[in-house]
Amino acid sequence: MFTINDGYINALTEALDNSKSKYKSGDKLTSNDLLISNIPDLYNCAWDLEFKDLVVCDNCHAVISRDEIVTQTREVEYGVDAWDYIRGEYYEKSATGELDYETCPNCNIGEDEDEEFEYHPLSLETLIDDIDTLVDLDYFVEDGFIEAMKKYIAEQNGDTEIKTESKEEKQKPEKDDEDYTKLKETVKKEMYKYLKDNGIDVEHLRKAGVELNSMKSVIDKMLDTYVATSIADYENEFNIGLSWDYMIDNNDIIITIETM
Repeated sequence: MFTINDGYINALTEALDNSKSKYKSGDKLTSNDLLISNIPDLYNCAWDLEFKDLVVCDNCHAVISRDEIVTQTREVEYGVDAWDYIRGEYYEKSATGELDYETCPNCNIGEDEDEEFEYHPLSLETLIDDIDTLVDLDYFVEDGFIEAMKKYIAEQNGDTEIKTESKEEKQKPEKDDEDYTKLKETVKKEMYKYLKDNGIDVEHLRKAGVELNSMKSVIDKMLDTYVATSIADYENEFNIGLSWDYMIDNNDIIITIETM
């Protein structure tokens, strides 16, 4: 027979188990948790859990896989104390050595000796509170996750009107430099996503040691029907004709853009 006492026990058990979310204290999240279907569980989680495979650059706010952080070595000069037997005292002399350092793959901070690459783990709190400032988050999530997350947050906060950029404002390009540096990065990002959506995960292949040149014919065929929307948007915005192409260099896709 179900008693009032049983009801209290059930209520207490549900409260301790945090029934609003499947995540428990001490869980470590992965990029696989960033699915639209998981948004309520993420938002309603009672603990500020961390993603074990993703970090955020403190400088540019880029979301980075830990595997992308590469430790490099530079030669540095520093002072050391040495004993001068003639003068009978210590003096400072210069010496050289090697210093390990890390760099951000997005903004390259850390390459300069005066800069240090600092980062923090991506956490639920960062994801929910700073989703508008996170860079390259969309590379690790399924299509529509970011907008769906913003909408869910707005609904939970009681916002009757969800403020989002219009499609035209969001896609409106900015004037680039003469070498089209930003535009190249945008096209490359779009191309990587297009290839990934069609079964070719370039970043995964590179990390696995696969030579992209061995797959060039497949990539070429895949890109036969590809339209670089960012190129078209840029041409329309600034009334300019552009010619673009790609090549594989150092096992990476390099975008080239020229004015027609």
